[in-house]
Amino acid sequence: MVYLSGTYSGVTARHPGTDSHWGYQRRTNRGPARRWATSGTVNSTALYTSAYIWQWRSAGRFSGSITSASSLSAWGHVPRQFSIRPLARRPGSEGINGLTMRLWLPLQRLVSARYFFEFSSRILPWIGWITLLLLTTGVVWGLVFAPVDYQQGDSYRIIFIHVPSAWMSMFAYGAMATSCAVFLIWRIKIMDLFAAATAPIGASFTFIALATESLWGRPMWGTYWVWDARLTSELILLFLYFGVMALRSAIDEPRRQGRAVALLTLVGVVNIPVIHFSVEWWNTLHQPASISKIGAPSIHLSMLLPLLLMAVGFTLLYFYIALQRTQGAIVEQEIDSNWLQERLSAETTGQQQ
Repeated sequence: MVYLSGTYSGVTARHPGTDSHWGYQRRTNRGPARRWATSGTVNSTALYTSAYIWQWRSAGRFSGSITSASSLSAWGHVPRQFSIRPLARRPGSEGINGLTMRLWLPLQRLVSARYFFEFSSRILPWIGWITLLLLTTGVVWGLVFAPVDYQQGDSYRIIFIHVPSAWMSMFAYGAMATSCAVFLIWRIKIMDLFAAATAPIGASFTFIALATESLWGRPMWGTYWVWDARLTSELILLFLYFGVMALRSAIDEPRRQGRAVALLTLVGVVNIPVIHFSVEWWNTLHQPASISKIGAPSIHLSMLLPLLLMAVGFTLLYFYIALQRTQGAIVEQEIDSNWLQERLSAETTGQQQ
């Protein structure tokens, strides 16, 4: 906690509660009696972290400097102009809270719409080129140069598409669930936008995994579909993606929409371990894992390396598309903001030149 003093001009409402001490002096004495008119200690129930200090400063609502802060007292109405200077701190006032705030501030800036948009714009070209390189190398290596399997022949080559798609169907759902949990806990809107962008991508990966599994199953099992534990649980995952997208479309109010979708997504997380361990928990037609965390993989290195390249390439492809879609959602929501108008104007000017 930091003790601050300065001159305030505006409207404040007294809120009894948590001790957060400010020395200040009002320049004006207008308004109802409950407004402060003398210097002294302010008690307020509204506590704001140093992350909000940065927000208010960037909005031009006050000027001054703050050496550090673990909590900042605020009034019922945010002051329009407030000049501040740090006073003496209590011994040990920094502690873990001050350290937490210094670590949280860069993250808080990153998850704001403006900084997320700018950061993703910088890394998207790199992700795109690396993705193209990995997928091109993996496809050519796997389909042309990888040896023929002694049992399945060339039909096994479908694993270079099927396995990464199946991995990404679960990875994308895990990323969506994590974003929803962060949104529920900290109300970070950008996480809800990222989760909304992820759902169609995850559904696409799941559909590709099911389709390639069926194509592989015809020569191996003699049929395109069996109600195998792995296939059935993967189909349930596809329905979960569809349900999440349908629920988001059915609710117009953003806050209720985000909360409802987050809850449904988190409930569906229970299906992820079922998919992963289904070949171990039940007697299924699906082969067990070829790549195990314990022990050597059961697939030859000449087949494993292109498979890993494809897996990494699919992962980067997911992030590339998800960041692009999230940027589109930010543009829709922030189209009237000054920073976005300035950025779009600069890009338009640069293209014309």
